[in-house]
Amino acid sequence: MKGLLLSFLFFFFGCGIKEPIEEEIEPTRDLLTLDNAVLEQSNSSGEVLWKIKSARTVYSPDRQIAYLDKITGNLLKDGEVILRLKAEKGEIHKNGAEIYLKNDILAVDTRNEAVIQASSGTWYPGQELLIIEENITGTHPKMNVWANKGRYRSNKQILELEGEIVAVMADPTLKMKAEYVSWDLLQKKAIASLPPQKQSPNFRPEIYRYQAEKISERVAGDLITVDLEANTATLAKNATLKYSEPPVNITSDTATWNYEKQTVKSLVPVTVIHTTKQITITGDRGEVDLKKEIATLEGNTSGINNLDRSQLYSDRLVWKISEELVEGQGNVFYQQLDPEFQVRGSKAVGKLTNNRIVVTGNTNQPTVTNIYP
Repeated sequence: MKGLLLSFLFFFFGCGIKEPIEEEIEPTRDLLTLDNAVLEQSNSSGEVLWKIKSARTVYSPDRQIAYLDKITGNLLKDGEVILRLKAEKGEIHKNGAEIYLKNDILAVDTRNEAVIQASSGTWYPGQELLIIEENITGTHPKMNVWANKGRYRSNKQILELEGEIVAVMADPTLKMKAEYVSWDLLQKKAIASLPPQKQSPNFRPEIYRYQAEKISERVAGDLITVDLEANTATLAKNATLKYSEPPVNITSDTATWNYEKQTVKSLVPVTVIHTTKQITITGDRGEVDLKKEIATLEGNTSGINNLDRSQLYSDRLVWKISEELVEGQGNVFYQQLDPEFQVRGSKAVGKLTNNRIVVTGNTNQPTVTNIYP
């Protein structure tokens, strides 16, 4: 039968496959009704593209629409099932080009362990596209997501989500919120960004870490790329990272956060601020180890005590946060206001919090001190 479907088979439990008999077709108001039918569509080469089994199938009088109950379906490629679908109800339109699904939609990609659930959706088998709406849930060993609407491109294995999205990483203490997420299940990467073509987003993409039911870490950026295999999140365009312990804020245009090792690395100018001690350090690039509580910055570095107005400049700066100890190396310049003096050298060690800094030199760069009465 061509038109609505290229071919359809009839399947009856316990009876095998057989031709329909007159008693099994119920003509009701010119409607063709089939029980336990298997519908499938093939290409010009005879390759099966998709197959749907329905507990009950009712055709419209013009045979252009098929109404389905209790659906199970498969999308095939090269003879292999790549996507399994289930739904309580459905409709087949346009010769199988559009299949509307309703109530308890379930899609399982056999290649990547992804399971997608939604309340309603439309399946375009020829485009290998599933558009889903309402109560969307995506589960995977690496991450679970919830959203308002989305689409799954099974040819690329990409799940795109929009709305108020919440994602929980494999580490259950990590939660991501965004308005748009593109999840590449093949590459095991999820990209959270501002919604396309939306002028006023409600909020930037953010990731939180919870400890003892409180937020201990909060990171954000206009674009966040989460590598679920490497356990890293790259924050691009105005990256900000805020921690409660130690109480530091990190800002940079781009930074890579290893949420498993709790390190932050930036190859562009970066600023680290101790929010309670009012110490600020900057550099052209750097790395912060939050477990060890050590920040290492390089290139035009500075350490500033904002309370007592003392400043330390060097080529490289190591800050041991919990010990409040700084070490500057190369082209060191230190100055303070009370008492006011300046000193230059090759190395500096001490605490900016109490302005106790020891500056030393070498034969190539002797120490020079200026004291102002």
